[in-house]
Amino acid sequence: MNENAREIERVAADMWRPERVERFGAWNVGYAAGYSRRANSAIWVGPGIDGLDDAADWLREHNVRPTVRLTSELPPDVDESLRSRGWALGGPTLVMVRDVGEPVEVPGLKVMDYPNHEWFSHVRIVAGIPENLEGGWRGILSRAPRPRGFVISSENPIVAAGVGFMSGQWLGLFQLGVMPKARREGWGRKTVDALTTWGIEKGATKVLLQVAADNSRALPLYRRMGFTTEYEYWYRSIG
Repeated sequence: MNENAREIERVAADMWRPERVERFGAWNVGYAAGYSRRANSAIWVGPGIDGLDDAADWLREHNVRPTVRLTSELPPDVDESLRSRGWALGGPTLVMVRDVGEPVEVPGLKVMDYPNHEWFSHVRIVAGIPENLEGGWRGILSRAPRPRGFVISSENPIVAAGVGFMSGQWLGLFQLGVMPKARREGWGRKTVDALTTWGIEKGATKVLLQVAADNSRALPLYRRMGFTTEYEYWYRSIG
């Protein structure tokens, strides 16, 4: 794994922390009450793939479908080993980065130290978070490193929101969401700009985000804003 990817994996893991992590052979396995594949999956730490069955059993015991997260920086034989064992491919994701740039004045948005009811309500709807996973979601937010910036539009009803977490000099952007009726009105760019400006004030020099590889709405925007793909990751799951 190249050094940039290694650092990004470290800070992203710090920003999106599982409730528990267990080690099974070549795998570190996270659990976060079922919310988000990233926090409820196994990550390869090597060597080999020993412990895979034990990791899968542990996730099943926690009512989570056995899932591993693999990156484009890992030895290709790891992914091939899972594929040959019947682990199904899914969730290709791009990890995108850029320098923070200069602060930008962003009208119509505010960044809060703590999320309010309106922020929770908006993100729950846009992200499609089911009621039975809300505890896991809130747990991840509560475990994130400080400072934390929760951005929300000032309009009523709310049309855009997101969250930024700091780890060292890195700002990570998560759960950026715009209501469908307000898309193509610049709210996505404004949300990124507001959080990035907040991050600059907190000492950030670089910013990262993760976006589904097939997100045809967001990818062009992020590329226009100067984000480039550092590496990719994907999941493999089994029944």
